[in-house]
Amino acid sequence: MVGNVGIGMHELGIHERAEAHLTTAAALTIGAPFLHSLYLARQTKTAMRARQPEMAAEQMTALASVVPLVDSPRLRIHERHIFDGTQRWAGVPDVRDARQALQEVRV
Repeated sequence: MVGNVGIGMHELGIHERAEAHLTTAAALTIGAPFLHSLYLARQTKTAMRARQPEMAAEQMTALASVVPLVDSPRLRIHERHIFDGTQRWAGVPDVRDARQALQEVRV
């Protein structure tokens, strides 16, 4: 439930509260790679929407460690959104490295 509240807050543009709820959801689902990956992806997208490239990079790096464990069309859609949305920050070293890490696990 806390994850769904975080997703709703993200959709409403309430970034800080969304991040707090999504962080809790990600922590609660660490033993369930599918759910964990979806909450990490949502955290990344929340950071993107809040225009926080460093936070987005941090979440993308965490996501890259879980992606190999999950085969999901839903996650791939999130990944596409993440790649498209972070293209504008590709020159930021942390974002560039995170994009590369995420891309390497999908090759």
